[in-house]
Amino acid sequence: MLQAEQQEETLRITTLGRFRVEWQGRLLSDESRRASKVWELLKYLVTNRGRDIPTDTLIEDLWEDEEPKDPGRALRNTVYRLRQVLSAGDDPESPYVILSRGFYRFNTSSQYWLDTEEFEQLSTQAKGLSAIEPSESIQLYRRCLSLYKGEYLPGQVYADWVLPVRNYYRRLFLETFLSYVDLLKANNDLPGIGAACEHALQVEPLEEAIHLQFIDFLLRTGKAKAAQAQYNYASSLFYREMGVKPSPDMLEAYRRITLQTELSKHGSDQNQLCPQRSDGSYYCEPELFRFICSSEKRRLQLTGTNMFVAGLQFKGTSDIDAQESILSGILKETLRRGDTFCRWKPGEFLLLLPVTDRERVEKIIKRICERYQPQCGTTDQMLHYWYEPLGLVKEL
Repeated sequence: MLQAEQQEETLRITTLGRFRVEWQGRLLSDESRRASKVWELLKYLVTNRGRDIPTDTLIEDLWEDEEPKDPGRALRNTVYRLRQVLSAGDDPESPYVILSRGFYRFNTSSQYWLDTEEFEQLSTQAKGLSAIEPSESIQLYRRCLSLYKGEYLPGQVYADWVLPVRNYYRRLFLETFLSYVDLLKANNDLPGIGAACEHALQVEPLEEAIHLQFIDFLLRTGKAKAAQAQYNYASSLFYREMGVKPSPDMLEAYRRITLQTELSKHGSDQNQLCPQRSDGSYYCEPELFRFICSSEKRRLQLTGTNMFVAGLQFKGTSDIDAQESILSGILKETLRRGDTFCRWKPGEFLLLLPVTDRERVEKIIKRICERYQPQCGTTDQMLHYWYEPLGLVKEL
């Protein structure tokens, strides 16, 4: 049972980022080798709180790589020592460790405070209030995220019984963080977003979603160089620690960084050239399309990947303005996130498609043509097209 944090007679147990047991401001936990099994037992009982744990299961999990001469006696001695350490705050009528019919359990009715329980409680409360009381929700989110100081029981590196719980709290932290950032964006609180990202990266540096939010924050605040540095750091970190190359989302972030850098170099009017988002694709003016293609071409030379430029041209006698409006609407509905298009000149649209083979380009263009023909209103109006790998397009 979650007890009030301020209650003086409460045993305080911290598990996120470090393991600590305190009572009345006094540190009880001792990570020395002699006491390690005692605290490992408490960690196990707290992790499995609310469950009756058979003696055999405790022995098997806690002495997995050891073979005590008398396992039952070793467990009884460890339980006794744990009770002795916790005796200062123990209530005889509601002790922390219970033995009943051969089963051990942590007593959730005892007087204790556990960081993971408060973390879950605050996360649930914050999400529930986000739509009706955003300011209160923000405060709850901050309190919740401040409790997460790292992974669950970090000292238990190889214990199988810890891994599922550790992964659960990591996922909950990430979900809570992203919900919090969404709320801050809705309230246009950029400083809050920056602070949240910096804290989150300190405790979970290998979570791509956090790096992406931080890059987005840096771009929103006009810090393209810092965003580029963050992208470089994240990419090298992921490759060094996990052996993975940038994901499509990271490459999309790189594209946005390059775009903002190019605009800054050319002193362009960003309001005039800013791409319009439509269901994930970008519509932009010809000058900006040229910038994007130039930036992508340089990136492709470094990564060795590929993408295509495609052109769509009207051939017929119908009103060009009307046909352009029809085709523009189809492109906004058909193209996906990461695709870019522009009205290059009267009667012609250009598309930048981040796909790697001609077959996929053909499918995309065929889908566009199939949607266009029934809407154009005449049989003499045709849509001609061409496409080339971006690396082979000499100039636009």
